[in-house]
Amino acid sequence: MTDFSPDVVEAAIAAPKTAFYKAMLQARAEIPTIVKSIEAGGRYKYADLATVAQAVEPVLSRHGLGYHWDTETLPDGSVAVSCTIWHVDGYEHRTSLSAPSDTSGNKQPIQAMGSTITYLQRYTLLAALGVAVARDDDAARTGRTVTPSQVAQLVQASDGLDVLPLLEKLGIVEWEELQQSEFRRVMASIEAKKKGGSK
Repeated sequence: MTDFSPDVVEAAIAAPKTAFYKAMLQARAEIPTIVKSIEAGGRYKYADLATVAQAVEPVLSRHGLGYHWDTETLPDGSVAVSCTIWHVDGYEHRTSLSAPSDTSGNKQPIQAMGSTITYLQRYTLLAALGVAVARDDDAARTGRTVTPSQVAQLVQASDGLDVLPLLEKLGIVEWEELQQSEFRRVMASIEAKKKGGSK
């Protein structure tokens, strides 16, 4: 006879979650350093989505982990992307971010949406895995860049905002490239924008 006692049921429910976090710990220890290798007009380097995926997918697969994205157009026209990290035993964890379509650079509507989706896919994957991109040598020479903790604060604070024009104005393509000296000013700008103030 099958045992459906509370303790047995609770243990059965908890087992997939335990397996997931154990696999995640092992995978994170093995994920190689992701280096910014894509040139952006000779001004700086960055790690694109393909670079991130190439680094993490083999490691995740070895530990029974995988990921997928879900994309949704919100009523206000902005785009929401959710990255789900899943384990073969059935447990999964989801991280979501949203932003308006990137209309900078005279992009066509479909290009604007595609740019935003790619940006959100990269950030939700990195956030879900708890992985930061290593700064390049050029950035290291110009001064200290923000810490992973500060990057997390920037991502959380800017959720739902169109930050791509701001990144372009700052001359960067991702928050990891922001200088420490600019952190407080940019955070204040984001908060003002969320409250309806000017940048």
